[in-house]
Amino acid sequence: MSTKRVLIVGGNGLLGQKMTEFLIRGSAYHITVSSVEPSQHRQLSSAAYLPMDITSKKDVKRVLHEVEPDIIVNCAAMTNVDACENERELAWKLGVTLGTVTRAYREAEDRGLLAGEVGRG
Repeated sequence: MSTKRVLIVGGNGLLGQKMTEFLIRGSAYHITVSSVEPSQHRQLSSAAYLPMDITSKKDVKRVLHEVEPDIIVNCAAMTNVDACENERELAWKLGVTLGTVTRAYREAEDRGLLAGEVGRG
């Protein structure tokens, strides 16, 4: 049985950090954390880090091709309510971009670039 590859999107936020810690604890997952920042806020020796802007299809494809995740956990979000009101377009992109991540994954998988499954739920 091979080790499942998990990609945590939005891993520098509180939810992403807690999810990473939870999955690292006693698990056999190979975890990669991604976020828009150039480096990981909390360095964890058992999790790799790749910067990724989820609003950029090019960034998403690059990371998916490199990681080839079996599981994608999307923790990305804007949490500043005032910023969400002032930057509605960005808030919308971040709030519904998992579709972009999933579509890019499926396109790569259909072209034979990836193996594995992403939940269809």
